[in-house]
Amino acid sequence: MRFLFEIKKIKHKERQKFLKELEEKTGQKAGEVWMMLLDRLDNMNKPKIIANLLKAKVKNQIKINEFLRLATIVDKAYIGDLKKLNSFVRISGDYI
Repeated sequence: MRFLFEIKKIKHKERQKFLKELEEKTGQKAGEVWMMLLDRLDNMNKPKIIANLLKAKVKNQIKINEFLRLATIVDKAYIGDLKKLNSFVRISGDYI
């Protein structure tokens, strides 16, 4: 439910375009990919993060490969570490 609430503002046409691209990239039905991904999430904050990745993808801020990679990272990462990502500072291409 949290995921669906977060993506409700994405236009239907944009969601359909994303789903088609997802199917082409993964070779699987988009619904199956979503169910596997969302079912594995182990924290209630992760669906919001995945939804934000979806929003970035439909706005062409990231590519489908990046979306899939980042979604997998979110799935497997400890939520405490994900929350700390904003505290990192980027200096000269390196994160500290």
